[in-house]
Amino acid sequence: MSVRLTRVRSGIIVAFAAVFALLGLAVGQAFASGTGPSSTGGTVSAADSAWTAAAAPVVRNVTSVPVIVWHEMNNGCQPQDATCVAHDPETVSSRQFGDELGWLYQHGYHTVTMSQYVAWTEDEHAPMPSKPVLLIADNGIGNFLLGAQPYLVRYHYQVTAAVVTGFADGAAGKCTDPEFQPGCPADNVGWDLTWPQLKQLGPEYNFILEAGASGHFVQAHDTYFYTTKLAGESDSSYEHRVISEQSKGWQELISELGSRVDTSAWVVPYSDLGYPRGDLSSSTPQPYNGPAGWLISYAAAKYKAVFVEDAERNGIQHERFRLDVNGQDTLSYFTTTLQSEIRAGDFGWVSAT
Repeated sequence: MSVRLTRVRSGIIVAFAAVFALLGLAVGQAFASGTGPSSTGGTVSAADSAWTAAAAPVVRNVTSVPVIVWHEMNNGCQPQDATCVAHDPETVSSRQFGDELGWLYQHGYHTVTMSQYVAWTEDEHAPMPSKPVLLIADNGIGNFLLGAQPYLVRYHYQVTAAVVTGFADGAAGKCTDPEFQPGCPADNVGWDLTWPQLKQLGPEYNFILEAGASGHFVQAHDTYFYTTKLAGESDSSYEHRVISEQSKGWQELISELGSRVDTSAWVVPYSDLGYPRGDLSSSTPQPYNGPAGWLISYAAAKYKAVFVEDAERNGIQHERFRLDVNGQDTLSYFTTTLQSEIRAGDFGWVSAT
């Protein structure tokens, strides 16, 4: 579950980020050439340094495609730690991520691109690899995108990176909408990847938009760009602000990353879409005060897949359940939870309502 924390960096990560920002080190490439820990605590072979898509039997009538989301890597823990118990719960360790991907691989899962996933949501008979799974990297954070590369290469897996254009701009010292970008650029430089760094990521990555310039920054007074009207803001002004921010974000994303971008899906920041909050204590808070139902309707009209964190929303309009992985999750917890969600039908194909 996404948590509303300011972006917390450990001292080790800050120091690493500063070096990375200054020298432009190709961290992921260094890992892939044999200097990074594997899921079994060894090294990733240099023979695995070139990514290729895995061959898989083509099947139809797929009933379920799990969607798994990660955020950060090694932020407050050591790469070899089995779990990452840190101040920021959204970070995993290198070993932890490698173990999770290794389990998926050993159990026959094959990754799909966002385009493949969306085609399946529209037609359950769409051709898919056997045991398909969709992997998502949230926010465009450098330590994860670079640290994940050797494992993606090893297992021939692909990840969809959900980009915040304001973070990528901020990483280069550019703050285009400072009223709505507290912490920019200090919180972004050396933490998020710049546009040139995103472009350098290998073919194991494809991209979608999570937010434009302002949508994922936490504004003053605990307000959130997409879900909260400003003081004195009319409904029409609020709607225009959200639509304009997303439109400009998509334009910038496509301008920078071109054909690697899929425009049909959205990872909703904090899973705040303004839907009724569920009864479970784990249900995502919904601090929405815009026009009743507007953000849900907007997302359904604009996107074919809208990823949220509450399983009971799967298949409502175009909403789809995503499972967020956190640092305290043991491998047993990860596998048990994933299999439980699959058995419950939480990732199942549903005709959009």
